[in-house]
Amino acid sequence: MGLLWSLRADALHAKFCKRDSRRPHVVRFSVHDGEAGAGPLLAEATNERRLLADGVERQPIKEGNVRGVLFVPPGDGPFPAVLDLYTFGGGLSERRAALLANCGLMVLTLALYGHDDQPKKVTKLHLDYFEEAIQLLRKHPMDFNQSLCRLLWIETRSFSL
Repeated sequence: MGLLWSLRADALHAKFCKRDSRRPHVVRFSVHDGEAGAGPLLAEATNERRLLADGVERQPIKEGNVRGVLFVPPGDGPFPAVLDLYTFGGGLSERRAALLANCGLMVLTLALYGHDDQPKKVTKLHLDYFEEAIQLLRKHPMDFNQSLCRLLWIETRSFSL
């Protein structure tokens, strides 16, 4: 993934990033004789990177105040539970949660604002929202241990509960 990670976008502040885990990254590479694709095509290939492994269940969550997506890995369980928070720019990012679910973790990725019926901007985050999400994970029948829940924060710092 180093080649794709290191690419620079033509548009300012754009990233090569998918928020929806159901659609794979599809990149077409082509090699031309000459500069800027002006010459004849010498070779081409398509690379597809899927975020969801076979058997991982993706369950949209709209329960109480909680908005997000729950990813449950294949198998009978139980699984360790992870609460994933994506705070940068609002909305819902499924990429990291889907990749963690591929590794055998049950992951609930939360939207904090700017998703579905949530406000577009926030000035305060109420801890009750996170507690409600943790309780939702704890009561899930596939949870490994009802007292285990790790919390990931994405903005340059992280902590665990």
